[in-house]
Amino acid sequence: MKAASRYFPITLFVLLFLGFIAASTIAPLAAHFEAPMSFDLLNHIASIMQAKLALAEGQLPIRQALSQDDGFYYPNFQFYSPSSYTIAGLIYKWLTPSNPFTALKMTLWLSITLGGFYMYRLGLWFLKSKPAALLTSVTYLTSPYYLIVLDHLCGFNEAVAIGIIPIILYYSFMTYHFPNQHKYLLLTAISWYLLITTHLITFVYSASLIGFLFFIVTLKNRHHFKRFIQVGIGFTLGCLLAMWFLAPILTLSKYFYISGTFSTYDAFSQRFPPFLGLFAFNANYFSLAAGSKDLISQTAPAVGIPILLGMIIAIYIIYHRKSAIKRVDFWIPYLIITLVIAILLTWSPLNLWKLLPQSYRVGQYSWRMLSQVIWAGSLITGWVIYEIFQKKLNAKHVILGTFILTLATSAWLPITKAQSISLREFFNKPKILFNPTAYLLNIRDHTSLVDLIDNYTLDTLVSGKNLALKQDYFLPRSLLDLAKSPTLTLEGNIPDDFKKNINLIAVINKKDTAKLLLKPGKFKWEIPLTNYPSILHSKENLTLQFKTLTVKGETPSQTNIPLAKIYLTGFYNQNEILPIDRIKKYCSSKNNVTSCIIAAPEGTKLLELPVFFYPHFLKVTLNGKNIPYKSILESSRALVEVDAIPGKTNNISVEFVGLIWANRISELAVFLCLLLLISSGLDILKLNRANI
Repeated sequence: MKAASRYFPITLFVLLFLGFIAASTIAPLAAHFEAPMSFDLLNHIASIMQAKLALAEGQLPIRQALSQDDGFYYPNFQFYSPSSYTIAGLIYKWLTPSNPFTALKMTLWLSITLGGFYMYRLGLWFLKSKPAALLTSVTYLTSPYYLIVLDHLCGFNEAVAIGIIPIILYYSFMTYHFPNQHKYLLLTAISWYLLITTHLITFVYSASLIGFLFFIVTLKNRHHFKRFIQVGIGFTLGCLLAMWFLAPILTLSKYFYISGTFSTYDAFSQRFPPFLGLFAFNANYFSLAAGSKDLISQTAPAVGIPILLGMIIAIYIIYHRKSAIKRVDFWIPYLIITLVIAILLTWSPLNLWKLLPQSYRVGQYSWRMLSQVIWAGSLITGWVIYEIFQKKLNAKHVILGTFILTLATSAWLPITKAQSISLREFFNKPKILFNPTAYLLNIRDHTSLVDLIDNYTLDTLVSGKNLALKQDYFLPRSLLDLAKSPTLTLEGNIPDDFKKNINLIAVINKKDTAKLLLKPGKFKWEIPLTNYPSILHSKENLTLQFKTLTVKGETPSQTNIPLAKIYLTGFYNQNEILPIDRIKKYCSSKNNVTSCIIAAPEGTKLLELPVFFYPHFLKVTLNGKNIPYKSILESSRALVEVDAIPGKTNNISVEFVGLIWANRISELAVFLCLLLLISSGLDILKLNRANI
């Protein structure tokens, strides 16, 4: 008890000290109702508001956003950061009910403080010096990349993830050195679970670099192989806990719209530019590393002078003398190797990413590896500070060291007034703005996922509000084969002052196929493709283009055709299906379930439900019995379609449950964690009895 009472004031002081540092790092976001103009930040705020609604509905874990995308239960959280949004959603629900932006900042502050505290705990175990451990933590919290993610990129989930990394490190080190204490194994698993379900990119890189560190240490000390296995068990258990989240992503990720943002722009194929920016003393010099030039020029990612100096001095010390701490001699050389590799993966004269699996490019930008640089670099820098001052370190050194470390990286804090946005109006109509269809199935590129088409919108042919002329559009043959009588339909409104005697020509497979004389007023032009059997029955994809000609056959100059929409119809008989616009009014959603009571007229075969299609992820019942479901394509979105009972009332319910087998694995992992918890409790009881 006396030891605990002595420990508590120190812990409280450390938390208060690190909490102050954490508050300082997010000071640029201090305004309550005004925020930097960032689509990512607005998306995070909107997602927190959606998370609150999901929690209020009883979702746990949260999977779907209720009021996004016409209320069709968009499964945003099933595929992106459920844990961080859950924490922020709870804070928003119970502590800051009038301001989700405050909930976001409180979540950030909490994660930064906890990350700093666990970096302190790891530094204390590593160095056996409270002042050195505190400065290790300050180095981590004030690193340039952390400040960039917090204040420039407004990367809520990545910032929370960087706060989780020290927790994983601490419990992994404890598991390695105390393999018989089950509490460390349990906490290692839980911390990995939190990272996986907070930011998948940071998880991939952390698992690789942290795993590499423990692996090379074990290669040198092979009698510790069982310890390495124990750390691996903790990691594996964390993955099993998150299997409900991981398995759906692995199963469907290649079909998502968001997959195009990673595959179409290969940030790692370009020649790597000069490295001066990563080693800069301030934020005025920047290196592209590998990534977007515009984005980097705004952020100037860098390793940071404290970590760079720490690495150089650490190499010097290792070659000249041993450390005063045996534990440091065991780990420091391998920490330096890990740090150097992380820096080389951020920037290198050789593109090392070509040697890595394609999955490692999930981060898009190589400078995201800096999240791994800062934990290894902070531990090394903390040790260097200890080696320089050793037992002379005291509170004065902590104060002075904090000032110097903060000054060394303060250039990365925003110092100019950025464009801002008032949040009051956004709170009233929150909506995910950036890439809002990210986790919908990209049925344009993966037509095998489509069973039936209601209508197929050709939105790429509409430039603004005008028809894009002389631009090719390709219709996949696999989609056309689904149609009974495909018809191309254009709708628009020609203004009164439009030039007269102009024809709009539809060019299909490079042949002038149909024409329409344009006249002022609304128009609806239908082009039945069944009138052109040679085109329709061709095995090739259909190439579509539009052009304008005068009645005399001349090409007019600068002709804009106002167009509302262009789409394909004729994929089914009108009386065989009840479309979604006729069904929505008979549907309601509650407790994660969409229920529809529909009286199907005679002749009806199919019902189009207001729920997004995901193969094997939905539980659909008809009059209490599980039934199969198919996808129906409407306006580029795949919706659920079920067989109807004609002439009778159809009582249908749809619930997004994810992958059942993955859910069961996660449930089993929870049971294993409970056993570990019981075992840990028994270990504590035995220890207490031994002390008595």
